[in-house]
Amino acid sequence: MKKENIELSGGFSVSKYGYECFREIVVASLPEMNPGKAYNLKKILGREIWSQLDHGDRRLMGRCVAHMVTQKALPLSFAESKHEYPKRYQLQ
Repeated sequence: MKKENIELSGGFSVSKYGYECFREIVVASLPEMNPGKAYNLKKILGREIWSQLDHGDRRLMGRCVAHMVTQKALPLSFAESKHEYPKRYQLQ
């Protein structure tokens, strides 16, 4: 059986399974978000989940969430920020 990958920006890819797992984690956090407020991924996930991810997983998850927002797979949009990173998101 061939593993399906999702192509992200910058030449990165992730397994479809990993991508969907990340999406489900973010979807579970959406009810805690306030409309009009900007959140970075650490705030969206919460300290408990964030602390379980190593540096590489955090970066990969950030790339995945940015891709999901671009592809409209989440009800989020990019929020204005003084800096490019970390990306900030808000509910649509």
